[in-house]
Amino acid sequence: MSARLSRRTLLVLMAGSAGTTMIDIGPAAAAAPVTYRIEGSDATVALAAAAAPVLLYAARRFHYEVDPIRPGEVAPLFGGTGVLLRPGAYPAGATDVLFPAQVLVIRDILVGCGGLVRWGGDDRTPSAGLFRLDVRPGDPRLAAWHAAGGSTPGSSPDPLQPSRRTAARNLKNRQTR
Repeated sequence: MSARLSRRTLLVLMAGSAGTTMIDIGPAAAAAPVTYRIEGSDATVALAAAAAPVLLYAARRFHYEVDPIRPGEVAPLFGGTGVLLRPGAYPAGATDVLFPAQVLVIRDILVGCGGLVRWGGDDRTPSAGLFRLDVRPGDPRLAAWHAAGGSTPGSSPDPLQPSRRTAARNLKNRQTR
């Protein structure tokens, strides 16, 4: 599968972002994206350095807990501040492409990202494989999240834990547009 997006898919994704907060990539993300490997897979993606830790965390958990990612199934978006996982499996605009347990895990991934990442499944034109920064790349919370060990591999938290479910619901309410 190619990591390139068709013009139609890109337009649908852009349309789904209409009316949402636009991300000013600014000088912190203006540098050329760097290619990273998604841990646990052989897939790679070019990301802005400021966005890489939190987006790689989201992609890694998606790979292990939602749906395995293979080489060629990842596309960088928004100048490396977003990532589209498995676009062929989760086409833009498609609904009901994930089981409820998978959505539960995705909501928990967003909690683990500390509210710094937005999920495309909450957009007007949903895209279940889309994850992008919900803050500017220069936002100090990105560095603080990384410094606090937010990207440390290891056992995943329990998405059924009441405090995490509450946090996931609150984040969904704040980010859904």
